[in-house]
Amino acid sequence: MPSHQNHKSVLIFRIGSLGDTLIALPAFHLIRAEFPNSQITLLTNSPADGGIKAAPSHQILIGSGLIDNYIEYPHGKTTINSFVKVINQIHQLKPDQCIYLMPIRSNLQRLRDAFFFFFAGIFTVRGLYPKKNCNTHPKLENSALFESEASRIIRTIGFSSKELNPSLFSLELQKAEYDSAKEILGVLNKPFISLSVGAKVPAKDWGADRWTELLQILQEKLQNTYSVVFLGSQDEHERCESIARIWSGEYLNLCGAINPRESAAVLNQASLFIGHDSGPMHLASSVGIPCISIFAARNKPGVWFPIGNEDNVFYNEVPCSNCRLSVCTEQKMVCIRSILATEVAERAQQLLSLNNN
Repeated sequence: MPSHQNHKSVLIFRIGSLGDTLIALPAFHLIRAEFPNSQITLLTNSPADGGIKAAPSHQILIGSGLIDNYIEYPHGKTTINSFVKVINQIHQLKPDQCIYLMPIRSNLQRLRDAFFFFFAGIFTVRGLYPKKNCNTHPKLENSALFESEASRIIRTIGFSSKELNPSLFSLELQKAEYDSAKEILGVLNKPFISLSVGAKVPAKDWGADRWTELLQILQEKLQNTYSVVFLGSQDEHERCESIARIWSGEYLNLCGAINPRESAAVLNQASLFIGHDSGPMHLASSVGIPCISIFAARNKPGVWFPIGNEDNVFYNEVPCSNCRLSVCTEQKMVCIRSILATEVAERAQQLLSLNNN
C-alpha cells in the first residue's frame, strides 16, 4: 500500500500480552510503512494479572519506532467511568484513521467494539468488519498446516499474506538494549542455550519432569560445551531453579529480572531456544535464532507456530485436537505429554551441529 502523508494521527486497537503483540508485529511494521510520518497510538490493555505472567503490549513496542504512544483500554472489572475516561482520551487524540488488529472475535464482540468506537467519535474502523475468510484460519494449500494468525491479521486490514516475511517480526532493538544484554551475559564463559519452561495456560505445560529429563540428556550429549539461560516471568524463577539443579555447567536464571526487549537482545546471542508455545518463543523467533517449540494441540497446527521455525515445532495431533482448553484433565494432556524429551534433545543436537558448521 502507498504511504499516506495526510494522516496525522493513527489509532491501533490491539489487546493482549507478549505473544499476542509479537504475532501482530508484521501488521505494526506494515502500518508504520504506510503512515511513516503519522503519530501512531496503541489502544491496549494491561494484563489482567498485573503483568505477573505477561508483559503489556506497550512495554514491548515503545522504543521500536512502530508506535509513538499508548492509551490503556479498560480490562477485567471495568466501570462506566473507566470507559468514559478512555473515550475522552480518544476524543482528544482525534485520530484520522483507526485500525482494528484484534484476534478472531464473534459478531457480538465486534458489534460491542463498534459501539465503543461510535461513542468515541470514530465511525470507520479498518479491519473491524472483515472480508470473507478474514475471521478464520484457512488450511494452506498442499500442507497439513493452517494459516498463521500473523497472516490472518494483515489480511484483515487489507494487506496480502504474501507480504509476510521474517523481517517483519523485528522489534527494532536499539544499541542500548544490545549493550545491556552484553553486560548481563558477561558472566558466562560459553555459548548458551536459552530455555523457557513456563506457560501462562496450564494445558500448554510440558511438565517439570520432561524439562528435567531434557536437561539430563543434553548434559550427557553436549558434554558441558554450553551454558543455559532461563527466561520467563518472575513466578517461574523458582521452577527454573529446581530444574537447573540437574545441570552441572553454568547457568543464568533471568526469569522476572529483565524486560521483554532486553530478553529479545539476550536471545539474539543464543545458539538455540527451546520452549513452550509462549511469548518467549515468539521473542526468540523474532530475533532469528533456531527455535524449538513444544506445542499442545489445543489450536489448529500452524496458527501460532513461529514463522520461519515451523520445521522445529513438536505438535502431536490427537483425536481431541483444537479443543481450545486452558485446563485439560479428562485426556491428561495427551497431546503435549506424548512429546518425548529424547526427540526434542535429538533435534537440539541437530540444530546446534548446523550452527557450528
